[in-house]
Amino acid sequence: MYVRFLTRFLSYVQWNRKLKHRLQTRVHGKKELDPKRLTWALDLASRKLPGTYNCLPQAIVGCWTLNADGFDAVLRVGVQRDVNEEFAAHAWVEMGGEVVIGEFGGGLVGTTYSHLLDLNGDQPS
Repeated sequence: MYVRFLTRFLSYVQWNRKLKHRLQTRVHGKKELDPKRLTWALDLASRKLPGTYNCLPQAIVGCWTLNADGFDAVLRVGVQRDVNEEFAAHAWVEMGGEVVIGEFGGGLVGTTYSHLLDLNGDQPS
């Protein structure tokens, strides 16, 4: 709920400043968490908690959790225009170039959405 509050009531600059350290924190050598199990838990929590949780809060929490467990996870944001030419954005988490949180549409996140930025502070190449 903390992440939902930050993304809803603060500007990008404000909440990114608060979250940047957490997104980059890594505890090397642990890696006890199963990323697929985390994805399942995030999906379940988003359905059970009151309110609506879109891809961004789920990706933020997933990236925090994976990085805290020693994984090298990156939170990415991309944009696209849909079939009606309307703007759409999506957030997802990648590890080793593979989407581990936020995958949909047969795993086409990276090809469907144009990579805009990484919320751990990096810009796309």
